[in-house]
Amino acid sequence: MSSSYIQLIQTSIPKEYSNQLGSLPSSTCGLFDHVLRFALGGDCPEDASSETRTQWKERQSMLEKLKKKRPREDGEERDAKRARTDEPALYSLHNIPVTSPIRKRVHVSIHKSSLSFIHPTSGNVESSISLSSLSRVFLLPTRGKAKPHWTVVLLSPDTQVIFGIDATPPPFETTDEKGTTTKHPKSTPIIPHLRTFLSHLPFPTLEPNLNVFKSALGATSGTEGYRGAKPGTLWFLQEGVLWDTSKTCEFWDMRDIASDGVRTISATGRSCSVILTRKDAEQAVDIQMVDGKEQEPIARWVKAHQHRFGKSDDPGEAPPEDSDEEDEDFVLHSSDDDGGSATSDSDENEDNGRANGDEEEEAEESGEDEDEVEELDPARHPLLRPGAMPKMSRAALEAAIGIVQDEFIGGPVDGSDGEEEGEEDELED
Repeated sequence: MSSSYIQLIQTSIPKEYSNQLGSLPSSTCGLFDHVLRFALGGDCPEDASSETRTQWKERQSMLEKLKKKRPREDGEERDAKRARTDEPALYSLHNIPVTSPIRKRVHVSIHKSSLSFIHPTSGNVESSISLSSLSRVFLLPTRGKAKPHWTVVLLSPDTQVIFGIDATPPPFETTDEKGTTTKHPKSTPIIPHLRTFLSHLPFPTLEPNLNVFKSALGATSGTEGYRGAKPGTLWFLQEGVLWDTSKTCEFWDMRDIASDGVRTISATGRSCSVILTRKDAEQAVDIQMVDGKEQEPIARWVKAHQHRFGKSDDPGEAPPEDSDEEDEDFVLHSSDDDGGSATSDSDENEDNGRANGDEEEEAEESGEDEDEVEELDPARHPLLRPGAMPKMSRAALEAAIGIVQDEFIGGPVDGSDGEEEGEEDELED
């Protein structure tokens, strides 16, 4: 069997098919060889007819067009989103630790229409992503690091790119669009180079801003919590809310959030859950174990941006004027350890509540009688409101105790005969 294409493929295919090819007549093998040569773009065989020679190139071009039009498999669809590696790099960051889509140190290069991750030694492209598949980029201060650190997050519906680097790393290199590689000495701030790299993207970079949200626990625009068993950071931005676990991220754009799509719920006040809901989502996302002190800054953020939830308005538009109705739209829910519940709409109400609580404690310690306790404001004590609980005089209360003693003990404890027959308990109106 002298057919070169058949010989080549016979050494590579599974043994079952190789044996079947070996059992075929030489004329059939010759036909297979010519078909393979045609399909793989080879030259026309020397023994082909003049008609075949005329049609060879034309029919090969038709076959290539059919290959491009046929439906792609899932793996091929992903390959189609990869970068064009023949484009010159506009900017490259060398030897960067990447978390996603691969997990290794690589050169990260941005091209006109793609992002590529290149092995620092071999120069092979480890992975590549089309910029058209990406829609947002975030530049975040990394939390939980011993030294200042930056994380870059690029998102799309089905792709995430995440990589980070120390704010003042060891000596590092960058390459510009002219192909000039620059060596930067130790402790050179990385942030200007990250911003230069991201400036080549076709969309703006989103960054946290302390004027938009400031944590109650420090000078940061994020707050820590747990989604299931995974820790992460909630970033409250001008454009929406980002959940960042350093490995996977999810973003709630202002336009996608339901009108009441950001709420906090607390059982004790020491910690709380942040409930995030999209407009069309059947289930909300629950970020748990957030420090209870964060409820107040989250409430302020919601009050400032809630008018933009679910709408496509200008992010810079000023919030509407304050009103009582708007204040009621977002309420921090909490309950005492004994299962009771309370609500707080403002710092003023919280201060008043603490003051009233102090008054009650002082009244108990000083032994104030019932008449003095009745002077408390009924508006803040539901049990003192008219009709909520019948008022009883001291005499009526003692009479009720006497009845219980007669029924279950057999007479007053002090040996007296109790109340005279005909005397009735009186309830104050």
